[in-house]
Amino acid sequence: PSGSLAHEVALSAIEVQLKLGAGGPALKEMDDFLARFPSSERRSEVLFLRATVRRDRGDCAGAAADYLALSSDPVHGDDALYFAAVCEQQLGQEAAARRHLHEYLERYPVGAHAHEVRRFFEGGSK
Repeated sequence: PSGSLAHEVALSAIEVQLKLGAGGPALKEMDDFLARFPSSERRSEVLFLRATVRRDRGDCAGAAADYLALSSDPVHGDDALYFAAVCEQQLGQEAAARRHLHEYLERYPVGAHAHEVRRFFEGGSK
């Protein structure tokens, strides 16, 4: 279990559960991976996957926490900050959602979701 390939085996287990559409077991595998390999170079990828699975399963509180942990990540930060705000809005946390959408435009003015965020502020909703 602690051999040199344990890291790869854990990632493969996550991948298999996701391909099977087994959200609950996939979340358990991701939690285990994040606990066992906290300094892994794949940590942000697994954290982003966990946030997305949580959001898809209706756990916006858990998803928002994961997304916010990634908001400065060079690979996932753009999507993470946007989806954190989406989750906060779904949770009725309007002030936090607006604050994160403003932050999104400041940090990612030409980001993947900038158009949607601008439309939100122009029309008052998504």
